[in-house]
Amino acid sequence: MAIFEIPITKEQKNDTFNIVLSGVEYVFYIKYNARFDYYTWDLYDKLNTALIQGQRIISDFCLNYRFTALELPKGRIFGVNIAEDGQEPNKTNLGTKVLISYSED
Repeated sequence: MAIFEIPITKEQKNDTFNIVLSGVEYVFYIKYNARFDYYTWDLYDKLNTALIQGQRIISDFCLNYRFTALELPKGRIFGVNIAEDGQEPNKTNLGTKVLISYSED
């Protein structure tokens, strides 16, 4: 089983990037909600079809566990708090203390 970090640009509150997961290209969107100080994520296929939208990034939790579409990556996407301080991803710690990882099953 391979586990790797999904790269997050720490300087931007909102980010979009292409990523290959389990051999398939996807578009990953990260969006910051300033009112409530949390991040959401979206996942699109390479044709820009939405697969997952507006899901909150939560520490130490599988972010795609309840989605079953065949077009989704076969592995699991996790929010991981590497500081182990119990904090959820916010404006100051996403990409530094809280990471997003992908585990291929």
